[in-house]
Amino acid sequence: MKFGNKEDAEVINYAICSGVKGIFSAHGNSFQDLRVNPEINKLINLGVFEKIIFLDKNIKGTIKKVI
Repeated sequence: MKFGNKEDAEVINYAICSGVKGIFSAHGNSFQDLRVNPEINKLINLGVFEKIIFLDKNIKGTIKKVI
């Protein structure tokens, strides 16, 4: 699921709080890029994500960084 607006963030937060595990995608080149989006930033601050994985845009399928 690609998200970024308020409704998407509310659904993700509700699902996580209900015990649902999921994989969500957002576009950004860095952790700072993600924090620019207020809805993604809110979810980060709530501790919704167990891990944030950045893929290498130059090498398909390669993990660049895990936070």
